[in-house]
Amino acid sequence: MQILLRGGETQKIILTFNPIDEEHFTNSRYVKAKKDRILETFEDGEPKVWEIDVSEVIDKELVKYTVLVICTTYNDNAFIEPQRKLVIEKMKDTNPFLYEVYRKGRFGKKGGLILTNIEQIDFEEKKLSMRLFDKKGYSQDFGFNHANCILSAATKDNCLYIFDEIYVHEKTSSDIIEIANKKHLEKRLAMPCDSAEPDKVIDWQRAGYNAVGVKKYAGSVKDQISYLQNFDKIYINVKCVNTWKEAKQWMWKQNKQGKFTDEPVDVFDDAMAALRYTKDLFSSSQGGIAWAKGKKRG
Repeated sequence: MQILLRGGETQKIILTFNPIDEEHFTNSRYVKAKKDRILETFEDGEPKVWEIDVSEVIDKELVKYTVLVICTTYNDNAFIEPQRKLVIEKMKDTNPFLYEVYRKGRFGKKGGLILTNIEQIDFEEKKLSMRLFDKKGYSQDFGFNHANCILSAATKDNCLYIFDEIYVHEKTSSDIIEIANKKHLEKRLAMPCDSAEPDKVIDWQRAGYNAVGVKKYAGSVKDQISYLQNFDKIYINVKCVNTWKEAKQWMWKQNKQGKFTDEPVDVFDDAMAALRYTKDLFSSSQGGIAWAKGKKRG
């Protein structure tokens, strides 16, 4: 996020970012760059606050300015919940990469990414509309303390398109149904939902939505992931910021030896759960295509 503060010579730009992708320009430009002055360090001696003096030509004019870089972790967050802190601490054994990111605020060395076929594009700019697709529908992962996520999805030519997301915390079924109604979700279209909470599925059915619990069985998560990996591309609309954020950091668990397992990291994955449920929408092996067109399975 970039915020421009007006003020003539005192004008400042504030840039905030999470250190997920070590190849991102923020790493080379602000973190790995030569630190001209270190103002504060962490307990282990690693820089926490530093300054970088920059000289560059802008519009044929030499401009000099100073960049102040502040690295924060959850220890700097006075409002973080104890449960979230515990989840992050457990990552030390389950996923060292994410542990480096969330616990230490560092760019960890990435590996074991689950989805390598994702791309973020502007659907409006590309004139992509869900109404132009025959195979379309919704998928939902329930949540309250963690996010409740609904994805609007469609598929064509072995590509999956994620048009929109509803991504909210601490909302009841009636609250989220109201949001869905305001977004004019088509009630006739199929909506596979987390079958672990059948009462919520019933709430959506009573509201007129074509909701049903997803099929869960031994190995179903791996099958859903394999289904997603087999798409040539998964296009995620720029407005789906949470889905994109999760997809970029969705990884396989690591064991204590640092080797990747065949189990996904199961934190910060609410949109990814909803993404997995699209298998029940479109997989021909489950009759999902006809269902996605709004026909109820008999």
